[in-house]
Amino acid sequence: MKTDVSRPLNHALLPALLLLLLAVLAAGCNLYATLDGRIEDDAGLGNDTSGCELAESESAFCARMKAECGDLNRVDGCGQTQSVKCGSCGGGNVCHSDNRCACASESVTEFCVRLGASCGEMIGVDACGQTRSYDCGQCQGPVGCTNNRCCAPEPADSLCATAQIACGTTTIEDNCGQSREIDCGGCAAANASCLENVCCVGELDAQLCEREQVVCGPSLATDSCGVERAIDCADCIGEGNSCLQNVCCQGESDLELCAASEVECGPTTVTDACGVERQVECASCGMDVACLANVCCQAESQAELCDRVTTCGNHSVEDLCGVQRAITCEGTCAPSRTCRFVGTRWCCANSGGNC
Repeated sequence: MKTDVSRPLNHALLPALLLLLLAVLAAGCNLYATLDGRIEDDAGLGNDTSGCELAESESAFCARMKAECGDLNRVDGCGQTQSVKCGSCGGGNVCHSDNRCACASESVTEFCVRLGASCGEMIGVDACGQTRSYDCGQCQGPVGCTNNRCCAPEPADSLCATAQIACGTTTIEDNCGQSREIDCGGCAAANASCLENVCCVGELDAQLCEREQVVCGPSLATDSCGVERAIDCADCIGEGNSCLQNVCCQGESDLELCAASEVECGPTTVTDACGVERQVECASCGMDVACLANVCCQAESQAELCDRVTTCGNHSVEDLCGVQRAITCEGTCAPSRTCRFVGTRWCCANSGGNC
């Protein structure tokens, strides 16, 4: 079957075809512009060196690196290696590999090594016979520079042990040749004292008490190290035994004090023969005997209380010793009378209230 090419194009499709053609043309133009612009931008970046410079000047860089002469390399902000010129030497000196000016026969580094200087300012005669002063560098970390040598000073405890100093403070020269004041601590023993950096062990308290003839109580004594110490001697043992002026004084017993004070019973406070005020407990009273004001009081019997106070009923009454007591009186009242309190006593009262 043959296609009829002479058949007219559908006019309804023309607008869509035109729009598609315009879109293709626009995309082509944008692609060209983008490629063209990127080429220009790339070319521009290739020629722009702004931003690569370092904030530190070349002279500051040479000074920081302690380079007096010659060339040094450094990397700039864009990662490129720069060659920095640090100047030249004068006065007949030459620039050595350490970038420092010195006589032709010896560099500064060689000068410091030959004279054993690892740090600080060193003055000496160089290989050319000239007196020179050179900076031989700095020590690293906590190590100090002493006499042009890097030296780590010993700790205080090592110095104390080396010098055999047992205690106290002293001034000593350390391994770096520096004069230092160090503290070697105290003595471990309770009765030891530090005398001229040596631990002196004095007597025990009991030994001092015996030597000073202190029998009891606290006192002051000078030990064999020449140190005045507060000591506490033994207590006095036994009833009534008191320590007076570091001597034990035997006072009366509690019973003797009660008898001497005419105290029959109960607690009381009295002064013994040693002049010590003591709290003593005197004897107790017997059955139905009360202790009133340190005197034994013989209380009435229940029958006597009933006879004195009442003839009937159960009551709580105070006896002659001042003790409140519960009593039961066996008396019974006649049918025409009742047990009641009349005047000062209980009794079987009549209807008129009379006993």
